[in-house]
Amino acid sequence: MLFRDMPNRVSAAAQIRIGKMKGADIEFSDDLDAPLYSQIDMAVGLLKTKYSKSPVTYDGMARIDNHPYPYDALREAILNAVINTEYGSHIPVKILVFEDHLEVLNCGGLPFGMELEDIIRDHWSSPRNRGIATVFKTAHYIEKYGRGFEKMNRSYEGRASHRLRTIRQRQVSAPSSQTSSSPKASSPGTSTGSR
Repeated sequence: MLFRDMPNRVSAAAQIRIGKMKGADIEFSDDLDAPLYSQIDMAVGLLKTKYSKSPVTYDGMARIDNHPYPYDALREAILNAVINTEYGSHIPVKILVFEDHLEVLNCGGLPFGMELEDIIRDHWSSPRNRGIATVFKTAHYIEKYGRGFEKMNRSYEGRASHRLRTIRQRQVSAPSSQTSSSPKASSPGTSTGSR
């Protein structure tokens, strides 16, 4: 799935779907059909260009793009969602972009019996898909120290109108009768960046 051109042929969960939302309606969307490792950069690129408004300011002659969501927060939330997805569920990672926030969701529960509070504070790294996590670590995308939420929160410092919040989701049954899990962002719930 990591290096295959159409990884969703192996599992429908090996895909990132991005939707621009207006209430419950989808205004437009993209389904990323590329090797899994490429989808991370593609998703961040689309979120920074097509899916959000970035007011421009100037510092002297230098142009400054003021993206509503910190790059580190987007990157960490998407990486955590991809690494911790339950690929047997065949439910793809979804990124829903609303006017005032975005949500990164995946199918899977908290890893290995952890509680939400364990994920938010310092903890041991315990990715759901260790092989995928190892490849992303080898490629220097992640560190595998369990600091993703800390890094996301830290990237919001100095942004008075922005914040990261995590919402625990209810349990839902996945289409596959062998798996029951909850949609989530990163590891514990829905990561929502508000602006």
